[in-house]
Amino acid sequence: SGIAAIAVDPIRDTVFVSNDSDNNLTVINGRTNTVTGTVSFVTTAYPTGQTPNGLSVNFISGKVYVALNDNQVALYNERTGAVTYTTFGASTYAVAVDPILNKAYVTDPNFPSTVGLINGKGVLAASLSVGNEAYSVDVDYLEELGFVANAADGTITIIDGDDKAVLETISATTPSGTNTVTVDT
Repeated sequence: SGIAAIAVDPIRDTVFVSNDSDNNLTVINGRTNTVTGTVSFVTTAYPTGQTPNGLSVNFISGKVYVALNDNQVALYNERTGAVTYTTFGASTYAVAVDPILNKAYVTDPNFPSTVGLINGKGVLAASLSVGNEAYSVDVDYLEELGFVANAADGTITIIDGDDKAVLETISATTPSGTNTVTVDT
């Protein structure tokens, strides 16, 4: 219940669903359409659990990155079932993965908004300032670029994932702000 986001691993034919009211991640076999597992975000430090928001799959490494509604990002390893946590920002929200660079872009929309680049080992490689209220992110992994939608100021921040740097922030044409961004690779 309370589905927050969905992501697919096309290589392993697995579907992942983040459930914000149950504080967990549902794992579904895409071939049989059956639930094969549930990953709980209840820990000793968070006995009532952490609320998952956005998620994204690195289909090459088999890792699922889940933004939790605090300063944590969960990394779920599809092969081993292990979950590790990385600390970033104040309240993580959206995630997009570059499978070629083996990095996840994670947004923290709180002021001042930032994007964290987390590598495949779960290490925060960079924390970059972006526009206000960074609620969405997507990646063009062929160009190694991340695109962040900044809702409050109606801009898109473009990040070079290889150099771990903001290239520029451009104005979007929507007058009511920019809530989402999608890349056609």
